[in-house]
Amino acid sequence: VVMLTVADVVVLLIIVWRLRLQKSTGGIARAAVALRKLSMLDVLIAGVIVVTACTSIYHEDGIFVSWGSGLYALLCAELLHYIAYYLVIGAVPLYESATPPEMGMLLQTSSDGEVDLSGRKGDYL
Repeated sequence: VVMLTVADVVVLLIIVWRLRLQKSTGGIARAAVALRKLSMLDVLIAGVIVVTACTSIYHEDGIFVSWGSGLYALLCAELLHYIAYYLVIGAVPLYESATPPEMGMLLQTSSDGEVDLSGRKGDYL
């Protein structure tokens, strides 16, 4: 489960790198969508929470099951994975439909490192 999530993040990084080089993402974007469906870290987290809640009936018998700080780390990792996935997959059509001069306009920054919005058209925002 965790390895599929890691693989999906690596594929997302490859997509970003290819978009930065103005290359097509083609099948790589489809692979990211497939890995997103297969990486079920969110389901694992929900399962741990449900099982932990259900085992509370065994407290009378001296069996205590609880989740630790690792569950919170996995939850944060999955939230970051969601954000990265939707940002990258949402950017693919924008960057792949842009012609090279428009691509340069999308990536312009000012001298202080801030993004320069002065040359952008309204539909890019």
